[in-house]
Amino acid sequence: MIKNIILLMSFVTIMLGQSSSYKVHNQDSDKLIKIKLSSVDTLDSILEQAKKQNKLIMIKATSPHCWYCRKMDKEVFDDIDIQNKLSKDFILLEINVDQFEIPYGMDKYYRRVTPSFFVLDGSKKYYSSLPGSWNKEDFTEYINENIGKR
Repeated sequence: MIKNIILLMSFVTIMLGQSSSYKVHNQDSDKLIKIKLSSVDTLDSILEQAKKQNKLIMIKATSPHCWYCRKMDKEVFDDIDIQNKLSKDFILLEINVDQFEIPYGMDKYYRRVTPSFFVLDGSKKYYSSLPGSWNKEDFTEYINENIGKR
């Protein structure tokens, strides 16, 4: 009986971790475009969208079991100032590293730390990478540095 309960709890935990997904939001507005990779088929369209809108792509490497990822979501990515700053110049692509490889050749910069961030443009030109969890002020500085490299 206990074994069945543990198996059921494990299954529910796995399903909950995989069930949430970002969709492309408001492609024609200034809202933050967040995409959670669910298929590698979407990768080419993300590049095209970044070129068309003259935005950088920020890849967020994460894992459903990463405490620091959830902490940063709550303290940084849920902040309206960060969302506004990102929405102007970025498409945010979240990658579950338990399911997908880091795309666009950025995997060579990945050090198996979650969260990790990679910035590139629509032509796959690498700008930077940043491993680890950060506070709002430090992450804002990272955003600004990448915008300044354009």
